Amino acid sequence: APLPDLAGKLALLLVPEGIVRAPLARELSRLGLRVRVEESDDGVAEIAAGQLTPDIVLLDLGVVAEAGAGVAQRLRTLLPKARLIMLR
Repeated sequence: APLPDLAGKLALLLVPEGIVRAPLARELSRLGLRVRVEESDDGVAEIAAGQLTPDIVLLDLGVVAEAGAGVAQRLRTLLPKARLIMLR
């Protein structure tokens, strides 16, 4: 069942194709989140351009060209209210 505080919120998954991505996206959808998946820096670029404003960002540090700490700081600046979850 959807969780009331997550229902309808947008989760951006910046994770590569693999055994984790599909189940993670399914589970987040099951919890009531809208899920968008990106395999590269495209999601970060869209955030920077103001075209995408996710409530939650799950970031695999292996998919971003920028150093992990740098991209995390950039996301924090661009999305101060978003939850940022970093994966390795």
